[in-house]
Amino acid sequence: MSSSGNDTNPDSIQSPNPLGGFGNGERAVCSPPYGFERYSEDETEVSIQYQGITSIGSNIKRLAKLEKLDLSNNRLKSLPDEIGELKNLQHLDLSYNEFESLPAVIWELKNLRYLDLSNNKLGILPTVIRKLKNLEILYLSNNKLELLPAEIVELEKLQYLYLGGNRLTLLPVGIGGLKNLQWLHLNYNKLEILPSEIRRLEKLQYLYIRGNRLTLLPIEVGQLGSLQELGLNGNELETLPVEIGKLKNLRTLHLGYNKLETLPVEIGKLQDFLRLLNLAGNNILEVGDEGKTLGKRELREIFGGKVKFDGDVLQGPQ
Repeated sequence: MSSSGNDTNPDSIQSPNPLGGFGNGERAVCSPPYGFERYSEDETEVSIQYQGITSIGSNIKRLAKLEKLDLSNNRLKSLPDEIGELKNLQHLDLSYNEFESLPAVIWELKNLRYLDLSNNKLGILPTVIRKLKNLEILYLSNNKLELLPAEIVELEKLQYLYLGGNRLTLLPVGIGGLKNLQWLHLNYNKLEILPSEIRRLEKLQYLYIRGNRLTLLPIEVGQLGSLQELGLNGNELETLPVEIGKLKNLRTLHLGYNKLETLPVEIGKLQDFLRLLNLAGNNILEVGDEGKTLGKRELREIFGGKVKFDGDVLQGPQ
């Protein structure tokens, strides 16, 4: 059973505001704790978005059957300890709030599979995140994170990890421990290097590192055999490792706005697999070093319309 302000998709609805008003845009004039008296104890889903609430009432513990709680787009800075009593909670959305640190009670929610903490003001991710052993999806985008705790690699069930828009300069050396990871989003950080351990991410299909400071890729990237899309736009790459030619499942390769002049001949091995090779914003030479590297002419001969240089029209996400 789910609770909402209307009969549409529960993912996009708002619950009634006990202080008056329903739905988007209406904000409370005063800010007492948001109470849960009006909700049935049988609720399994509650969505309270865009209410301007600053605190949650302790009586949320009444909702012991709750599986999904969406508190996004409010002004929360803390949570009551009683949230830790929601032992059935699997989905918690706290995005677009004002958290500067994470309430310790979150780590007691051992059945969480989905946790969205994006668009807050988090500067530190505590080591106790290791307790969320069942977590499959973790959003941390658009915070102020400079480091990730090594313990994050203990989240072995994690499949989707979103870290874009932070201040990361390094990834944990043991990141290969995330053996079920399929999607890794690192756009717009300050990464200068990727750890060689990345080779152990055997299930990784999508890797986005746009807008960082990478000057090279580790040769181990060639061991990411499941990789389908690699986004490297807006870095400082001058060369690619020859191992790039081993990525036989790669369909999309974004290399725009780097410092590339040629590509290794081994990339030609992807001729039958790549659907898009984006090289816009580089200074690609007309011809490469015969037998070693490829320039524009050779790349067009190999990839035809699938390779894009400056002035070519690109379709789809960049």
